[in-house]
Amino acid sequence: MDEQAPGQGVRIMSGQHTVALLLIAGLAVVSSCSDDGDSSDAVATFSFDEHDLCDWVSAEEIAAIVSAQFDFDGEVTESEAPAKVADFEERGEVACSWELSGDKAGHVTVFAPTTLSIGDETYDYADVSGHIVDGPVLGHPSLSDGVAYFIEPYHNTAFGLPATDNYLIASFETDFKSPEDSWDDHWDRWFAVADQIMSELGWT
Repeated sequence: MDEQAPGQGVRIMSGQHTVALLLIAGLAVVSSCSDDGDSSDAVATFSFDEHDLCDWVSAEEIAAIVSAQFDFDGEVTESEAPAKVADFEERGEVACSWELSGDKAGHVTVFAPTTLSIGDETYDYADVSGHIVDGPVLGHPSLSDGVAYFIEPYHNTAFGLPATDNYLIASFETDFKSPEDSWDDHWDRWFAVADQIMSELGWT
């Protein structure tokens, strides 16, 4: 076996170290780019504990959501919830209220649940339509897949996702009429409004 010249092994090892460092640096760059890509694709999700609903959903967005369901051509402004609306809901705290004015008037108010109690069993809308049950109801035609509503007698309707346990309580105190002048259609449209608000929250 040929004897290595003094220092030759050091030079070879130095070259291996250089290659290794370059590989490590390359992996670090790739990893960094990959992380950046993941963060840019992430969808922000609203939390009542961490965020302000009035900052998250603007009056302009509420106007667009309501106008998509009703013949509404007025203004929407952030406002205090009417006392009768705020006092009526004992299961949550006002998160934001928007006043609608113009040819039609009223308030859309969303509450952050505090003492809302919903059963674990879910029901299918096709089976319980027209009935009040003790759990969330999935499959309403105005709601997205996975979104449920929950109704208690003499209370506002809660909407949310049983899979993630994210819920809000919504109050629609308006003088709006359904274009079809049907009570069922009227509430189907407000359910669609609630569904779109949840979409703005990143829940759906």
